[in-house]
This record gives sequence, C-alpha cells and structure tokens, in this order.
Amino acid sequence: MKHFFVCALLTVLLMSTKLYAQMPVGSPLSVDLGFGGGVSMPVGDLSNANNTGWHGLAKLRLHGSMPVNIVGSGMYNRLPEKVGSESDFYWMVGAGLEYPIPSAVVKPYFGVDALYISINNTGAGTSSLSRGGVA
Repeated sequence: MKHFFVCALLTVLLMSTKLYAQMPVGSPLSVDLGFGGGVSMPVGDLSNANNTGWHGLAKLRLHGSMPVNIVGSGMYNRLPEKVGSESDFYWMVGAGLEYPIPSAVVKPYFGVDALYISINNTGAGTSSLSRGGVA
C-alpha cells in the first residue's frame, strides 16, 4: 500500500512540473496545488476502539484575473479498529469561493465552502453516515 502511494505521489509531482513548465509566461490564471498526509492518532473515547491510522488530503486553488478564487479540497482518513480487521474511514470533499482582502504582510480572505462528509466502516452489515452543508 505504501509503495502505491509513493508511486502515485511521484507521478503527480512529475506531471505537475511538466504542466507548470508549459504554462505561458504572464498567464492570467494561476493554479495552486497542495498535498498533505500523515499519521492519525485517535485520542479520548475514540482511542478505546481504534488504533493509529493515516490520512491524506489535497487542495486546488484557481486565482488570477478573477475577482474571487475558486477552491476545491478533499480529505481521506482511515482508522483501523483494535479488534478484527475492520476500519473506520472518512471522506470529506469541498468546493468554495474565496474573496482576497488586500494587505501588505499577510493574505487574508473571506471564504464560503460547501462540504460533503461520508463516514463508513468496512465491517460486514455496517451502515454509512453522510452529511453535507455550507460553512
């Protein structure tokens, strides 16, 4: 599993550098792409039923000559249970708009996002829980 994620990450990084190299100089549209991930350590009551897991996330922002930035993001989190081979996993996908506020030192913005969250378990006969909303 680790080998797959390392290969996928390297492929995306190599593809993004080729795409960036082919963008014309002074393009009116800029693209920011971010990736992250790491170890998920449950605390409190969650740590009674789950072991340490992992998570990954990505964010895409389009900005430039537009008055607002367009943002999309996604997150995946997996926590294996202490008993058995089942796991809890969580998906969150979001899209939104950001209005940048001019500033000299930092880059503040007002943002509106719509989110979809799905919580599932890999066990037999389990059900899933899905929620959506605007933040």
